[in-house]
Amino acid sequence: MDKLSTFSADAVNLNGLLTHNKLPSVNHVHELILNRLENVDASLSEAAFFHFKTPGKMLRAKMAIQSASLAEIDISTSLLWAGAVEVLHNASLIHDDICDGDKQRRGRESIWVKFGRDTALTLGDWLIALSFELASEAAEMSNTPRLVGVLARHMATTTAGQAMEFGWNSTQSWDVYLKIAADKTAPLLTAPIHGVTLMSGTSGLGFAISGYFCDLGKAYQIANDIQNFKGTDGAKLIAG
Repeated sequence: MDKLSTFSADAVNLNGLLTHNKLPSVNHVHELILNRLENVDASLSEAAFFHFKTPGKMLRAKMAIQSASLAEIDISTSLLWAGAVEVLHNASLIHDDICDGDKQRRGRESIWVKFGRDTALTLGDWLIALSFELASEAAEMSNTPRLVGVLARHMATTTAGQAMEFGWNSTQSWDVYLKIAADKTAPLLTAPIHGVTLMSGTSGLGFAISGYFCDLGKAYQIANDIQNFKGTDGAKLIAG
């Protein structure tokens, strides 16, 4: 029996996205997100579809899918979790562009530049809500209620890192900069795999993974900050 038949297609809009025993791809995640954007208020619809027309590398979705496959997580559950972490990442990007005054995102105008700050702020908020909706569905399907709390904690740390950056200046210590870099970037890199370890019952691995991605997050953010001076994407140096 197709695993998707055990869950309502109306609830998660997965019908037709996957075939039996086929590993989801980032294209499936992107399609799931676009399906869910159909529910956004008309005042945000244009901005939402504009943003996701160029979905980016979808690194976090890839991490969720591949780790879920290794852990033998149900394919529909892994798709929902991948969508949750990817949508949350995109919400943070929209808000970051407002905070940092960045006018370009993925080779196009940032949402706040094209549609205004109010629309960008509200769209980011709506995407956060969508992320937790997807996470709650993944939690229900996997019988892992703690999944939503894990995502919330990762987002809280990311938000705290962004807030710390507001008060940072070049006279402060290197350690402070590294703390900001780790908190801004590492949590949403760790979340995809942390959630999978929780669903698979191997949550003890989450601590080791968190340490690794804390260091990777620092490198990721440092590369991005350096390349921002050159007008290029430093994340490519880390992501390959």
